Amino acid sequence: MKRRVGGLLALIGLWLGTAAAAEPGDQRLVYDILRNGTPLGTQHFVLHRSENEIRVDLQTEINYKLMAIVLYSFHQNGHELWRNGKLVELATDTEDNGKSFTLRVGRGDDGRLTIHNASQSLATTGELATATLWNREALSFAKLIDSIDGSILQIEVDDGGDETVMVGGHAEQAHRYKVTGGLRRELWYHRDGRLLRTRFTASDGSVVEYRLMTDALP
Repeated sequence: MKRRVGGLLALIGLWLGTAAAAEPGDQRLVYDILRNGTPLGTQHFVLHRSENEIRVDLQTEINYKLMAIVLYSFHQNGHELWRNGKLVELATDTEDNGKSFTLRVGRGDDGRLTIHNASQSLATTGELATATLWNREALSFAKLIDSIDGSILQIEVDDGGDETVMVGGHAEQAHRYKVTGGLRRELWYHRDGRLLRTRFTASDGSVVEYRLMTDALP
């Protein structure tokens, strides 16, 4: 059954509720990235929480090698800033297999987000989340900002119900969602909103997974 996972007002309340439930301070989420079960790299999110803000520092490192030959590499560093449940800022610098991307997103005095990349500056309407998907509440938005080039991705969400996933050899209760449209992902979230696992099929037909490491669990 396809449905939007709550409305924007519900999202803001849930997001603030998640932030309020957590003590101010830092939280680290670290993921192993695998291609057809073989390690490719890691993804890191560090969440810095204050009373009404969440700053997320992000880093992704991928090196796909055959013997000593690098067949594909991806490196991204950046941050997000959320205030009162709304995206205020997104900044990333990305090297995607030799191609460079610089993305800056900010909220102006008129309340609108403006997306700046190498080719344009685009003022948006409505609220947007980021396609990093580190928190379940991002699925309540109809549109996401691609964290590489700033393109806007229209999505639909299919609620897959509760499942059990393995995290570092331990069974964790999770809720599964299937995202389609401009982004195609299977996502498993912990009941507290943390992303436990991501799975998708790459353009070459390989299956890519992001799995939360055990030491990132409380």
